[in-house]
Amino acid sequence: TQATDPVPQKIREIYNYLSKDWLYKGSVEDLEKELAYLMISGLEDNDYDHYLIYTDDYASQGLNITGSGVYGVSLSNYYTEVDGVTYGGLRISDLYEGTLKEAGAMIGDVIYACKQEGEEYKYIEDYNVLDSSSLIRPKEEGKSVTFLISRDGENKEITASLGRYTQVPVTCNSYKKDGKHIVELRVSTFLGDVPSFASAYLNKAIEDNGNIDTLLIDLRDNGGGYTSYGRDFAKLFLDYGQTIYTEKNGDGKVFASYVQDGSPAFKIDDIRILQNGSAASASELFILAMKDNAKAKVYGTTSYGKGIEQTLVTLSDKSVLRFTTAQIYGPKGYSIHGVGITPDYETNEYKKYISNLVSY
Repeated sequence: TQATDPVPQKIREIYNYLSKDWLYKGSVEDLEKELAYLMISGLEDNDYDHYLIYTDDYASQGLNITGSGVYGVSLSNYYTEVDGVTYGGLRISDLYEGTLKEAGAMIGDVIYACKQEGEEYKYIEDYNVLDSSSLIRPKEEGKSVTFLISRDGENKEITASLGRYTQVPVTCNSYKKDGKHIVELRVSTFLGDVPSFASAYLNKAIEDNGNIDTLLIDLRDNGGGYTSYGRDFAKLFLDYGQTIYTEKNGDGKVFASYVQDGSPAFKIDDIRILQNGSAASASELFILAMKDNAKAKVYGTTSYGKGIEQTLVTLSDKSVLRFTTAQIYGPKGYSIHGVGITPDYETNEYKKYISNLVSY
């Protein structure tokens, strides 16, 4: 006889007792959903997995690069200090062309309270952070929400309503300077098909101005996205046989990803990557692959340090769970998770135009 897994049974027992005899059951609109939120929140708060995310639907995962009925922002759990008091909040980790950006929000802002039209402020920390989407969204169509944010030690109010947003994964600037062909690629996210966008831009730049002497890849504030896009972006520049990354899952199994094709699509001797503390996940995978294989020099400040791979699953009620499935290691075999990538050239003096760093 096959033994029954005790964990699902225990969860069912808890749910049955609470739904039947709990004094406060009438105050919880959907007990099953609330228990799921609390379970995920507990695992996250107890240092098991800080990147567990459970949402009512896929759209709430923040993995789309275009859409409507949203603010155009990605939020992550964060604590901030305001006037000597510590608040739990939501940090803006990615900001797209949408209503919050139009209202004046910036990457790094921490939302710690918000209010609906005609109501008082409600603080994020007083609510289940995973259920904060209901707090920050307008209760009625066409209404707005006012956010109280912390920015560099100052408090600010921003009011926005829902609307459309669009995030362009890659932008390009190609020009001649001192007789050299310089190309700047700004990669804002790996949620879109970065390899295809970048290839098209680079081929067009070569067609217009000849071989590329210096390629600047700006990954500042790029919070990552899909591992496959970071991997395939690196393949554009790496040589046959070079390792892109390795990963180890919970069972200790190791998988290596390496270049299996011939010559790189783009042979560029001088590649320079810009990063900062908000460059994370797939961005760091790409940076490690380029840095460890001596294909690029890295400028900026230490990156975020998210060296893991995650999986998304859609549950029976269409809610979505995102959880960590593997640890990522660079080509040289070390992990940057919780540590970040140290740049070759430390600088936080970012210029308005990144071409100013060509003289480094």
